Amino acid sequence: MSPHPVHHRSSTSVGSLRRRRPRTIATLGLALVMFCAAGGPGPVVSASPPARPSEAGCEPRMLVLQGLTSTSDASVDAVSDSGWVAGTSWEDAAPRTAVVWTDPERVIDTGVGGVTLPNGSTVTARVIDMNEGGTVAIDRLTSSPRGSVVAQDAVVWSEEDGVAVLPTSTYRPVASITAINDEGHVLGWVASLRHGSVPVVWRDGQRSRLPVPPQVEAYASDINNDDLVVGTAHSRDFSVGYSWTWSGGPKLIPLRPTDTTAAADATDINDSGLIIGGQHVGPGDGMRTIVWRNRTASPQRLMRIQSVDLHNSGYLAAVEPGFRGYGATAYVGHRRREGVKAQLPRPPVAVGSRGWTNVRAAAVRAAPRALRPKAASQSEALLKTST
Repeated sequence: MSPHPVHHRSSTSVGSLRRRRPRTIATLGLALVMFCAAGGPGPVVSASPPARPSEAGCEPRMLVLQGLTSTSDASVDAVSDSGWVAGTSWEDAAPRTAVVWTDPERVIDTGVGGVTLPNGSTVTARVIDMNEGGTVAIDRLTSSPRGSVVAQDAVVWSEEDGVAVLPTSTYRPVASITAINDEGHVLGWVASLRHGSVPVVWRDGQRSRLPVPPQVEAYASDINNDDLVVGTAHSRDFSVGYSWTWSGGPKLIPLRPTDTTAAADATDINDSGLIIGGQHVGPGDGMRTIVWRNRTASPQRLMRIQSVDLHNSGYLAAVEPGFRGYGATAYVGHRRREGVKAQLPRPPVAVGSRGWTNVRAAAVRAAPRALRPKAASQSEALLKTST
């Protein structure tokens, strides 16, 4: 297979940041888009046992996205409803470069990451999120020759404006992104002398801290297009933990807790105000998805599975994590009828391979357009695999 055309953008100052959504889960391997061909109601059918998408009259098909060259590895991390996919590309043990697929035959080199310096240090990219305008939120990490991270920048990229580095704290130049919305407002954290780190929002390149109470550590997970933020907090000794929302007021507003002692972490919010989170259950890596219909509602238990992305349509990308790092399985789900899900089939393996160790969902979107044949419809998920 011949290399795709490569398009590169240089750095610019912070410009107009635009539009939103999906999310990331880290593992190695193959960049895949799975979509549901036309003719069925979508991949979600019943709650127990998990159904295969084909049983809903929806035949799942896969599209492999190639990296920057024919020999590159690639990973997918975010997808927009307009059909763009963001992820990383790398060669062997080289640092990762952030890339964007605008269609199956066009991959753009963002110019973030993929650098080995003369002294042996490396600059690698970690794609966090992408909004509807194609702006990609990226963590850029610089590591010493021994592998320890010595610098971390919060970066946004768009095809029109190129790369912009977001301002960090004066205490220590370390920052990380967790989400970006369609208005280009970026959520994340910066280093803090008092708290270790504090959640922040960047609007038009200007940084604002969220009002974290004294003696509390807080983490902001997601932001919707109304600038409603969700996250989690805990006391320094972990004796108190809770999920919260914030919309610009003087304090974080706690969400209602579950009726068990296990804390639920709010992780995603859509533009309808629907909030999902996770709650640890059982031994090992067991997780249950929790949903709040709005920020004043009591939480409801959904699937005993970990949701990793939430779409405005109510669809979920979810992962059954397996056990001790092996056997992860990807699902597409929906919150209706107290939680329904369908298992996504594993991709074919190369000749001589023993199979995939893990198959994880990374993001979900509805009404796919660009990265699919014209006949496809319904919902689409990103898969990441490892051997």
